[in-house]
Amino acid sequence: MKNTLIESFSKLIEILKQDKRCLGAWYFGSVARGLDDEHSDIDAVFLIDADYFEQISGEFSRFVEMICDELILVWPEVFNCDELKNFQYIYRIGEEICALDVFLLNSQKNDSWIARAHYTALKPGDVIFDKNDAVKQLIKKAPQGSVLKFDVQYLVKTYFTHLNMLIKYFIRNDYFKIKKNIDILYNTHIELLLSKYDKIVWGDYCNKIKHCIPKDLHPRLMMYFSSSAIDFLKKNILDCALNFSADAQKICAEKNIEYPHRAEKLIINQYKKQLGQL
Repeated sequence: MKNTLIESFSKLIEILKQDKRCLGAWYFGSVARGLDDEHSDIDAVFLIDADYFEQISGEFSRFVEMICDELILVWPEVFNCDELKNFQYIYRIGEEICALDVFLLNSQKNDSWIARAHYTALKPGDVIFDKNDAVKQLIKKAPQGSVLKFDVQYLVKTYFTHLNMLIKYFIRNDYFKIKKNIDILYNTHIELLLSKYDKIVWGDYCNKIKHCIPKDLHPRLMMYFSSSAIDFLKKNILDCALNFSADAQKICAEKNIEYPHRAEKLIINQYKKQLGQL
């Protein structure tokens, strides 16, 4: 992590420590997990007194302007609501560009799933500062989280349904339907593997892939990375489907789940025949 970012964030913390409307703060994201590196930004949650939540949300850009030479961009998340607001601040100090991800949590209204996700498994070691034990009280009610759960049979059906759809889109050279369906295949394959390997209660799919799915399986997912060359895609997605089949059969056997062998065989054979992949 850049020293410039660390120093500017420290200045921001000092400003908010002096503001009675901010009750506390804690690290979120890679810093809280001990996974940050020199390229990481800082993710931090600030607990805001409910009476001043909207007021602070409207003023926060001014605080960031106080710690930098130029505030370049403010990006609000689409899920922002009266329980949680997330803003990405991109700013300049000298010649360096820094990124700061700020989450503002309402001290009284914070029970929606999106709000709770930002203090799930919160630990005292993550806390930056705490006024009058406000964060300590939140820790007491913090959910511990759980790993993802998936219906494996549904995932297998989803995969082969969309593989079958791809046949007509490849024949039509319908690039945008091809892209949409490949994305579904990719995400379904991720969910299949996470149904077996997920072991962390935080993070999006990218984090879970990196920290849960064995590294020797990562190339199976990387194969879905797209190309505009139709002939390449036809062959590549067939290879992806065969990898999915192998993974799905193994996981279904381990979980004692019935696997649709006939459906797989007929759809893959149809794919090969229609698209000249025999």
